[in-house]
Amino acid sequence: MTRIVAIDIAKSIGILLVALGHNRAFTNEIHLAHSFIYLFHMPLFFMISGMTLNNVTDWDKMRMRIKYLLWPYAASFVIFLPRQLSIPDHPSNQNIISGALWGSGNAIYNTPSWFLVALATGLLVTFAISKFIEIRSNSGFLLAVALVLINLQLLGQFPAPFQDSTGRPLGLPFNLDLAPLVSGYIIIGANLMRFIDKVPRSGLFGALSLASIPL
Repeated sequence: MTRIVAIDIAKSIGILLVALGHNRAFTNEIHLAHSFIYLFHMPLFFMISGMTLNNVTDWDKMRMRIKYLLWPYAASFVIFLPRQLSIPDHPSNQNIISGALWGSGNAIYNTPSWFLVALATGLLVTFAISKFIEIRSNSGFLLAVALVLINLQLLGQFPAPFQDSTGRPLGLPFNLDLAPLVSGYIIIGANLMRFIDKVPRSGLFGALSLASIPL
């Protein structure tokens, strides 16, 4: 498969947006920019993962991809856990055992790890869906859009079943509550390559075109 430079640049744009979105000096001064970034910066990464997804029905390859996502999550927990325990009043120390299972990041010191687990469970759901429907098809695309719209609505209607000691939502273990939503974004990304054949696949214009797709 030919490498598409525009996708690499789009990832870079996404990383820059994540950094800006978590920079309090930036977001506190420019509230509109913060709101704009949070409209699409994480869906962008999930969609790009779908765009680069090959052999979705091959369990061995899907399993390896998921394993490469979960190993860094496990490593981050092992690395950051001693530091967390060294802080006597750290709020998550009260739920340290159960917190190891949660992918939301709120229950562990290294909060950004939630993304790895969310993508892993999203890929699992995508693999399951691929057993019943061709995800790179019009019907697969429509199903993905429905998954996104329905799950966005449901997530806003029901409170998280669990919370950590600070009251932050934990959702379900391994971000299973987010898995259908993430899978929808992944499948949309897998279909986008069929719809953007006329978009330049290299250079800054192509990258900006890819980065603007979630909008």
